[in-house]
Amino acid sequence: MPFGLKNAGATYQRLVDKAFQRQIGRNLEVYVDDLVIKSRTEKEVIRDIEETFRTLREINMKLNPKKCAFGMREGTFLGYKVDADGLRVCLDKVKAVLNLPSPMCLKDVQKLNGKLASLNRFLSKSAEKSLPFFKTLKKCRKKSDFQWSAEAKIAFKQMKQSIAELPMLPAPTEKEELIMYLAAAKEAVSAVLMTEREGKQVPIYFVSRALQGPEINYTSMEKLILALVSASKWLKRYFQAHTVVVITDQPIKQLSNLEVTGRLLKWRFELEKHDIQYRPRTSVKGQILADFIVERPEDDASDTPMKEREELPDPWVLFTDGSSCIDGSGAGLIITNPEGMEFTYVLRFRFNATNNEAEYEALIAGLRIARKWEYKISNQTWIPNS
Repeated sequence: MPFGLKNAGATYQRLVDKAFQRQIGRNLEVYVDDLVIKSRTEKEVIRDIEETFRTLREINMKLNPKKCAFGMREGTFLGYKVDADGLRVCLDKVKAVLNLPSPMCLKDVQKLNGKLASLNRFLSKSAEKSLPFFKTLKKCRKKSDFQWSAEAKIAFKQMKQSIAELPMLPAPTEKEELIMYLAAAKEAVSAVLMTEREGKQVPIYFVSRALQGPEINYTSMEKLILALVSASKWLKRYFQAHTVVVITDQPIKQLSNLEVTGRLLKWRFELEKHDIQYRPRTSVKGQILADFIVERPEDDASDTPMKEREELPDPWVLFTDGSSCIDGSGAGLIITNPEGMEFTYVLRFRFNATNNEAEYEALIAGLRIARKWEYKISNQTWIPNS
């Protein structure tokens, strides 16, 4: 097939997917013209190679002997070192970044970002560490506008140090429970998917993305949920095949119990289709988690700290509605306590207000009444009759 034709690569991939559909995932992986036969024992090697050759003869496909290797304990597939223990980054890719001099022009920064993109799955919080490079490209509309700032120099040096110590990424076993940690910064969100080996938590995949436009103004809670949603899309095959336990000190679990609208409702629908569990953070079992200890930056204190839902007392339920007309404005409230006792209030405001303002006043009034009731009940000074 001439690969100069439009959609030739996708057409060829569909061909090999159909031809090797009985083997893919079991003893073979194929991506376009890269084919890897995976076996656990020497007896299985002969059996799997024989099965693969039989399929090749059926579809009349030839192999180039100079590009074939058999019985290897370690091999290179799609630019990564693959063996029985897991996935490692090729040293050539690491050296290509370590040997780079400081960028001198716009094209050098573009080359740097391209090389880092192939290492993102091994690199913790890659988007957050690469923010100075992204800002340099954003400010450089013309070649003459290029300026390599002091912040970018420091980030470039730190990036090289991080790349020199990239971890090995193991493959999860079938039906194994996986662990995920989340982190949110001012302009980036990150996640790491992990598994437990010999009492230590080791990474399987790092995911990170920079925030754009209005996403930067999201609350810390929304940023953490966005990190989880982005990870579920990027690591869809892991979320579909495994139970994922999200370790967090933030009440993300309450997203499924709250009356939400807009983007939160959309995110809830996207997460509900996966088997996701939430647990509070305890001790850290691995040095690789050092970057994920703090879920939120210290300078981002816009949210009020909340406890996990399991630690909260039984909730009070509040329904409000407000309205406004020529004669004035008012509100209606229904409050239900944890025992199921319902209280109804009708309020009339002695000031002019729009419909929206009346609804806001209704909410504030409801919260004040609920707080007053809860205070009286908790102090056992007065319990009203139903």
